[in-house]
Amino acid sequence: MPVLKSYTNSSGYYIHASVRGSVVTFQLTDRGFARLSAVGVGLGERFGLTLLADLTREGDAFTRRRSPGYHEAEQFELDFKESTESEALFPACSVTGRFDDLHLVVQKDSDELRVQLLVSEERDRLTGTIHLSVPLAIISPAVLDQLETAEHLPLGCPVVQELRQWLRQDASAEWDRLRQNRNARQGALLLGVPGELF
Repeated sequence: MPVLKSYTNSSGYYIHASVRGSVVTFQLTDRGFARLSAVGVGLGERFGLTLLADLTREGDAFTRRRSPGYHEAEQFELDFKESTESEALFPACSVTGRFDDLHLVVQKDSDELRVQLLVSEERDRLTGTIHLSVPLAIISPAVLDQLETAEHLPLGCPVVQELRQWLRQDASAEWDRLRQNRNARQGALLLGVPGELF
């Protein structure tokens, strides 16, 4: 399960998760941290992959170029059994199957546009042939519509259709469930009852 963490220099928050078999660090926006806090997720606590996928779709959690490495001890706090679940929740690079630093990439070969989702290393191999490269964190259905209207994306492209489906997934029931579970646990503490220890 993803784990909420803070940078040692107090510059913000991030999430460690196992996505598609790899340890991935997600930077977290202030709004993303506020959303997690509002449902009771604190530092060092775990939460569901569905919520991480939703934060990613909303642009509140995002990845950058692959990190040079992770502290070995941090890897043991992650559950790699989630690989199957994460495959259904996160899109992947068309070449490597990874999720980190994913962009929607359009190559122009003569008059044909080739559309793929690619990680940074695969984009670097295409230098000079890329017509368009858009980070996943800023893509929305409206952005895809604009790119199609401007003819930067071909109409009916399977990669774009799958991305649209991913962007339209709704995790509001999962957010509500977590909020209710956290509230129920807090209520069970009987805070404020006379005679309770201080």
